[in-house]
Amino acid sequence: MLHTYKYLVLLLFIGGLGCKKPNYQSQEQASSTVQNAGDYINNNFDFTLFAAAVKKAGLFDTLNNPGASYTVLVPTNEAFNADSILSPTDFDKFPIDTLRYMVRSYILPTKIFFSGIPSNLDNLYPNLNGVNLYFSPYQGQYQGAFTIEGVQVAGFENAAGNATTYDVTEANAVIHVMDSVINVNACTVQDFVAARPDLSDFAAALKRFGLWDSLRTANPLTLYAVSNSGMESRGLTADSVNNLDPTLYNPILFSGYVQYPHHLFTEDLMMIGLYANSGANAVFPSAGGYSFNMTGVYYGYGCYLLDPSGNYVGPIFSPYGYPETTPYVPNGTNYACSNGVVHILSDLVVLPNKVHN
Repeated sequence: MLHTYKYLVLLLFIGGLGCKKPNYQSQEQASSTVQNAGDYINNNFDFTLFAAAVKKAGLFDTLNNPGASYTVLVPTNEAFNADSILSPTDFDKFPIDTLRYMVRSYILPTKIFFSGIPSNLDNLYPNLNGVNLYFSPYQGQYQGAFTIEGVQVAGFENAAGNATTYDVTEANAVIHVMDSVINVNACTVQDFVAARPDLSDFAAALKRFGLWDSLRTANPLTLYAVSNSGMESRGLTADSVNNLDPTLYNPILFSGYVQYPHHLFTEDLMMIGLYANSGANAVFPSAGGYSFNMTGVYYGYGCYLLDPSGNYVGPIFSPYGYPETTPYVPNGTNYACSNGVVHILSDLVVLPNKVHN
């Protein structure tokens, strides 16, 4: 049975699922003083960098409009630090239009409470730039999971100390505290891959096997792109790929890396019950009628390729019984694009010599 395999093709380690964060100072303030969003952010030591960005972008008064209604996604200082923004002066390097676009990416023109979001994938809510953001809550056995664009929202105890909450409710806004910054590329998945020199071999493979155009037209989709080092370690350069005859290979050779119709962030797997040894599994369609079957197992997630009839295709097992390739997708490495999300693998899942017709 597929679910009995111990070794994984994709290990998506989910750290801190359902962890309660220490109460932010802002929460203590919120319990006694209800403010407008601008003042709330400005008065919180955890958010000094975001407050500086808001002011430099000229959006402070916008967030203090008492007649407005917002949801504001607020990265902590630590989130900005991890993105190499260490002080307010770092925002001086941004062109003003770029900075304003960035800040507006974190603001949505309506209040969105955690409890009001459907517990499923692909909940779309537009920000002030008109770009849809993906909200994925999980309300179940592992209460405490909430991601936006694949970024974990900080959970903390409510004022009574008896439940986890994600909503900081202010006079004109709901605040969600973000553990990481949100990076949404205003380009298609095809544009993203084309602009990455380290994915040129993989791009050549998708073109050769008739999958390239789908990276521009499909929406939504999830792409697992193999790095040049991973391709070349298996003897596949752009030149050698162009010498392959697609009619001589099982389509799964490259079609399995293109999945739809979801923006599947690594953290979203827990939204469908694939945590630890839950025994849950889900099938995600891939190009050519193939699919990925993801099964919850200890320490990570197993991912198995299935053909259109539901038969097991990969990963390819070595003579010793282990998967011959084990590409690793660390949690949080989501490259969000306008029509999908990209994850970069370090190795192939299916080897050409194993699927030669």
